[in-house]
Amino acid sequence: MKRTAQYETLLLNVGKWREVEEVARTYGGEQDRAVVFLSRAGNGHFLDDQRDFLPLWKGNTSVRPVHFHDQVLFDAVATMRRPIEAVKARTHVTSQVFARFEGQPRHYGFWLLRSDG
Repeated sequence: MKRTAQYETLLLNVGKWREVEEVARTYGGEQDRAVVFLSRAGNGHFLDDQRDFLPLWKGNTSVRPVHFHDQVLFDAVATMRRPIEAVKARTHVTSQVFARFEGQPRHYGFWLLRSDG
């Protein structure tokens, strides 16, 4: 039987804690900048292929940790895609209810969809 080893760690010293806070603050700021950039009217095409956006983004920022830009970009694109995918899924479910049911069951299905959200 396998067991998970759980080791206790010591508390971070002040210097390391400040480094962690700085990385978190920088990450949040960079992700906010990326989301604002992606939300502008002419930049929606970057949501389809984020590889086009990565060179532009790397040249536009001063943060230099390894893979930092990639993760910021990945999270920003996911943040922008999430509501779009939710609308697509809801539209799909609505169309399936309409296609598969008639009368009272259809009315009940639409009522369930409306009261869900």
